[in-house]
Amino acid sequence: MSDLNERQKRFCEEYIACKFNGTQAAINAGYSEKTARSIAAENLTKPDIQNYLALLFENDKEAVGIDISKNRVLLEIGRLAFVDVRKFYGTDGQLLCIKDLDDDTAAALSGIESYEEKVSDASADEVVVAGTTKKIKTYDKPKALEMLAKMHKIYTDAPVVNNHLRFGYGEEKPV
Repeated sequence: MSDLNERQKRFCEEYIACKFNGTQAAINAGYSEKTARSIAAENLTKPDIQNYLALLFENDKEAVGIDISKNRVLLEIGRLAFVDVRKFYGTDGQLLCIKDLDDDTAAALSGIESYEEKVSDASADEVVVAGTTKKIKTYDKPKALEMLAKMHKIYTDAPVVNNHLRFGYGEEKPV
């Protein structure tokens, strides 16, 4: 950490205070507004800065305001991997209001689109709403499942050779 100058240290501290807004952190640390974005991107790639940020995170998790523990990461990936799309709908088959979703279901939601379908009513000489189409999108469930499988060593990217998985230095196990 001694390789960091005072402005770089201040950038790290501001990065946490600004809730990970690199551009604002650079400006607050005294870098030019014109170059703040590129300086922030450059700073965040430097190993010494990454190490100092990791130290600050570890020492001041409450100030960061985000639980970045291994258990929290597993929880969030699990929410994406095991989302049940039926939980987005009520017993009447209608899409639930977002505030009515449980935490696990809401965490898996990446977007909602809503379109009003309008038709012309010639007799009343006006346009009326005929209905609403709502689309929901969740995060990539297969990717989340793959991440969990790799973390728990259920799945590997080891190449298959002659119906055997190759492990390390010549070790093979039948598929």
